[in-house]
Order: sequence, then structure tokens, then C-alpha cells
Amino acid sequence: MPRRLIRALLLAACVAAAAGCASRPTLTLPPLDDWSTRRDVLASVDTWRAGGRIGIVAGGEAESGSLDWREEAGDVEVAIRGPLGAGGLRLEGGADRLVLTESNGNRTVLVQPERELRQRYGWSVPVASLSWWLRGLPDPARPSDTRIGAEGRLTLLEQAGWTIEYPEYRAAAGVLLPYRIRARSADIRLTIVVREWGFGRAAVR
Repeated sequence: MPRRLIRALLLAACVAAAAGCASRPTLTLPPLDDWSTRRDVLASVDTWRAGGRIGIVAGGEAESGSLDWREEAGDVEVAIRGPLGAGGLRLEGGADRLVLTESNGNRTVLVQPERELRQRYGWSVPVASLSWWLRGLPDPARPSDTRIGAEGRLTLLEQAGWTIEYPEYRAAAGVLLPYRIRARSADIRLTIVVREWGFGRAAVR
């Protein structure tokens, strides 16, 4: 589907949502009838939020906590509370750098986020790629192998040393979006359950 048409559909959906209910926190996405449309539409939405739970198994320890992921025009804000004794942390920034804020208020600029997170906590998440994986898409900046299932939904992704499975999708924003995500690398396992999806500026404010 042409990108210009996708943006027009998204704008129309946003206007319709605003007309129907001014306080509605998210826009309704256009139909995602096949993989090509799903990929193009979700990749075109640059302002969105996903909230839920994250479970991490690493170094013989297993913990879980809350996950709040907000993204706006390339800038990301990720809050993780609880896992692996971290107590809570926030990651903010864009493609060039991430700023880590720990539960005690200490702030650190992360030049190599994956390596530095692992040094601090014994685990790491590929933040740039996870932005795509949460939406059920491969990171376009890295080679990948994909398996597409019913109605054009991603069921399995292998990328950057990770295997990501999508065993469950649920209705959100008028379409089916990832609900349960399982990801594993050589020494880390992640389970993410997305209980809330929001699209549009109101969803991230």
C-alpha cells in the first residue's frame, strides 16, 4: 500500500475518532488485511504507547515487572519497574543516545545501551529493535527471517541473535495487535504481555 495512502487513512481515522469522542485517548487504525498492509501501516505510525508486563530470565534469576513504552517521532521513553532487582529504571532518547535514570535518581548517558545495561543489571534488551518487535514487525535496519501466519500476522521472527514468537494477538485500536510476545537470545528470555495499546499524540501524553 502506498505510504501516502497509509498516512491519509491514519489521518482520516484520527479525525473520525476525534469527532466521535473528543476525550478518546487513541486513534483507530485502518484495516490490516495482509502482511504488506500491516507492515506498512504499523511502520508509518510514529506516535504510540504500549503498556503491560515484562518477565526476564537471565543469569539463573527470573523476575517480572511493569513495562510502559512510549514513542513519539523517533524519541522513546521506556519505564521498567521491578525486574531483577533494578527497582525501576527509565530510558529516554533517540537513535543517537539513551539516558538511563535509575530508581535513586542517578542519570547516565548510555553510548552502547545493550552492553551497558548488561554490565549494570546482568541483562539487556535491544531497545532499537524492540520498538519494532513490540508492534509485530522486524527491525528494518537488520537482516531477518520471518514466518507469517493467518491474516498476515507475524508469528515468528529471527533477528540479531534473537528468536521472537507471537503466540497471541488481541483486538486493540480496531485491529489485532500483539498481546503476548516471547523473545530469547543465547542467555536471556523475555516474556512481554501488552495490555494497553494507544496511537496518536493523546496516547503518549
